[in-house]
Amino acid sequence: MMTKLFTIAAISFTFLFNAQTTELKSTVLPVIIASELSEISFSTLVVDKKEMAYDSKDLFEFEFTNTGEFPLIISNVQTSCGCTQLTNNYSTPIAPGQISKLAFSYATTRVGEFSKSITVTSNGSLEPLLLTIKGIVLPAPIMTEPVSIIK
Repeated sequence: MMTKLFTIAAISFTFLFNAQTTELKSTVLPVIIASELSEISFSTLVVDKKEMAYDSKDLFEFEFTNTGEFPLIISNVQTSCGCTQLTNNYSTPIAPGQISKLAFSYATTRVGEFSKSITVTSNGSLEPLLLTIKGIVLPAPIMTEPVSIIK
């Protein structure tokens, strides 16, 4: 009886160990070669629009500079939800010294206060950078019917 329990435990452990090993092997991490590491400098990491009109088309813009010696390549831009969208292309490498920007829109049909994060991955930093957009979307204006006075 004890041998059977030991055998079952050993088999279970083997399956569990192999499952974890397989999971680790399938994870692919980006590799940045130190000699190709550039440098990215944002003018601000937070854009606060304060109060925004309902259904406005205002953009949140983050200006940045390649302060490194190599072309800056932005490999990924990830927003925290579907209500925030990147509005420009980031696939072109940015030359050393060049200034560029990332622009985002927010679904301003969602009334109230918001704060959304954006993760930017590039060869300008070993860790992804976190940008934040925030503000308050005001309620839609109330439309009133014209009043006519007939006597």
